[in-house]
Amino acid sequence: MSRIIANNIRHNDATSDNITLDGSGNVSVPNILGDVTIADASSYGQINLDGAASSNDYGRINFQENGTIQSYITSNVIADNYVVNGSRPLILTVNGAERLRVLSSGGLTFNGDTAAANALDEYEEGTYSVTAPTNFTFGSGSYTRLGRMYVWEFSLTNSSGSTQSLPNFISNAVPFATTRGWGMVAQSTTSSSLLPGTCFLSLRESSGRINFSSNVSVPNNQGISFYGVCQLV
Repeated sequence: MSRIIANNIRHNDATSDNITLDGSGNVSVPNILGDVTIADASSYGQINLDGAASSNDYGRINFQENGTIQSYITSNVIADNYVVNGSRPLILTVNGAERLRVLSSGGLTFNGDTAAANALDEYEEGTYSVTAPTNFTFGSGSYTRLGRMYVWEFSLTNSSGSTQSLPNFISNAVPFATTRGWGMVAQSTTSSSLLPGTCFLSLRESSGRINFSSNVSVPNNQGISFYGVCQLV
């Protein structure tokens, strides 16, 4: 077995050390201004960062300016991360054109758009409940939010034992404060047909609740579904 013991490696034409190896096994290659080529016996080059088995971090690459880390890539037991320090965005470019931008203030823009006002900054799905009017029972309620718009739905069932007219009622607050809303209501949950009569809705902006003005006739055990599209404040 051969062994070379040295602290520094210097090219014949260099005026300072090109590679430094300290006592802990750390290797430093200072002042690299050109390309670095790493090759192995296969047809492609590889860089392997192999963290210790007892460490949470598998590896990390720092991008620095005069010793200050500007961004870094890290992999650990929780997630793989690309971290940008400061207020610069993270940009994905494909085939010479920007396709996706992550703003430092939050949100995504697409295809070169840089305006924060156009950023997609929210997506959410969830459920909520409604207090049913007399003679009706609540079935289920859900919503999907995309940016400032969301759609919601809930269902009621006539549980009185006879045909009932759906009375005017005010729902519980919808999941988000809104400025305006639109909806299609009074659709049968069993036959997918519209029930006879009409039903109108409007949003109470101060409370987020919905006013229903109705004269829909609902047979016993008949379910009805309510659908709406709302714009957030």
